[in-house]
Amino acid sequence: MGRTSKEPIAIFRSALIHFLKDLIKVGPGFALAGLRQGKTSRPISFPWRGKRWTVRGRDTDFATMREALRDGAFAIHAPMIAEQLQRRYRAILEAEQVPVIFDLGANAGAASIWFAREYPQAAIAAVEPLPATCEVLARNLAHIPGSVLVPAAIGSRPGTAWLDTKWLDEGSWGVSTMRAEGETGEVPIRTVASILADIPGGVPFIIKCNIEGAEADLFAGALEWLDEAELVFMATHDDFMPDARPSAGFQQAMAQRPFRILPLGDQIAYVRDRGASGAS
Repeated sequence: MGRTSKEPIAIFRSALIHFLKDLIKVGPGFALAGLRQGKTSRPISFPWRGKRWTVRGRDTDFATMREALRDGAFAIHAPMIAEQLQRRYRAILEAEQVPVIFDLGANAGAASIWFAREYPQAAIAAVEPLPATCEVLARNLAHIPGSVLVPAAIGSRPGTAWLDTKWLDEGSWGVSTMRAEGETGEVPIRTVASILADIPGGVPFIIKCNIEGAEADLFAGALEWLDEAELVFMATHDDFMPDARPSAGFQQAMAQRPFRILPLGDQIAYVRDRGASGAS
């Protein structure tokens, strides 16, 4: 009885804290969208930086927006590293090439929205396998010049994949993919190299990877793109799949390359180690 009576209070307290954070850090339109998204299953929009962005109600889309836009999940606060990234960004542009940011596991596009603000001349490749999520992602990418939607899974080699929806009840961000060996799956598997080939003059710049365990496939081989990336954001899922250890290949790949680790909340960032000179 005591536990039950406390639950509504705890829920109200959590909602109030989120509302106040939304209001103070982002603004009233964002805060109101946060209230609305839990009461309807229809798409809703909110203003941010002069544009309106879309999320689905009663899903995890708005939670990803909070992480990226309110809480700065992809913000680099260390001045030296932020300047290193800007130097590399400018160097690619000055070479008349295109910095490419890969949003692997893009969901509704929260990371893409954030990176587009930070690096407006970059091309953003947003990779998302779930068709229903691609619909809302497409609406958001329409506001980002130079962005491309890749409706596919990501892997180390081409193929097809099955959608693993066992966690779908907890929100669309929990959908993962499994390679369909010897058969035809539900969605195509693209490689980073094949997506890069579709962007003339593209150079890997930032990789954001949150693909619910499919990192085991992605980092199984064909990692030439990783040798050019300046920054890698990785959300690992070993805690959900302790027997599979899906991040093992990723850990090995990063250990073999000159990167420094930057712990950032629920994810890890790796920035290329360019030594004391910080040369591009």
